[in-house]
Amino acid sequence: QCGALGGIIISGMIYPYPELSLDLFLPKIICKILCLKKKGKSDFASMNKYNPDLYELKGSKEVLNYYLGLIEAVTIASHSDIIKYIPVLSNIITICINSSLPEIKKFAGPILQAVVVTLTREAPLEARSFSPDRWNEDGTWKHWRDWGQFAEIEMKGLLKNWRPDLKLKWFYPTEKDFNAMQKL
Repeated sequence: QCGALGGIIISGMIYPYPELSLDLFLPKIICKILCLKKKGKSDFASMNKYNPDLYELKGSKEVLNYYLGLIEAVTIASHSDIIKYIPVLSNIITICINSSLPEIKKFAGPILQAVVVTLTREAPLEARSFSPDRWNEDGTWKHWRDWGQFAEIEMKGLLKNWRPDLKLKWFYPTEKDFNAMQKL
């Protein structure tokens, strides 16, 4: 349960600013469970190349379960910003696949799926319930007056099956994203 809650919290922190949050969270999470075989140390700077034979997972099944779940949650929320982490994620996926523990083997698929989904799925990059014409962050909009008024304001004159245009920014996969996925 704690792993799922931790994943929800971390992914909620990644969504608004993945370019900043990934650099803050992902190396620390990975260094908790991945280390060099001969030295037993975690050096994230050396993990930027695919070479799973140099690394091993460290920690109990419970610790690995928790941190691998966090890696999956962080990955799913990151879109193109995950590309620079593909070599280290490839190492983790390969090490998980080759693990003798079935509980660890099962994480290879979800982490791989998280990378593929985050790179190929169209998704909104922001969340708001009103269009930018109304949604002002400059202090002039008295948002409490509009609470509960979404249908009356944004959908006025629309039929039930129509959707309002909230002018959200979206993530669309690019050729760079597909190339990164093929590299994986």
